Amino acid sequence: MSSITSTGLGSGLDINTIVTAIVDAEKDPALTKMTEAAVEATAMISSYGLLNSELSTFKSSYKQLGYDSSFALPHPRVATLQF
Repeated sequence: MSSITSTGLGSGLDINTIVTAIVDAEKDPALTKMTEAAVEATAMISSYGLLNSELSTFKSSYKQLGYDSSFALPHPRVATLQF
């Protein structure tokens, strides 16, 4: 017949503390990795927002080039040729 043994039951070891420490040791690197990924994603989103803003500014700056009045001289001049 098999028997169930529990290590530490009568040894005075605090099994809960040991298990908690092991779980925390395994959880910390994963949490750090997720936090770093979140920071990187936030930075990328911010960069895309800045790029979008700059492109919008650029678009506004060349919009006026589509109008004929942008190329008209304020006072047209007539050139005279002398032969």
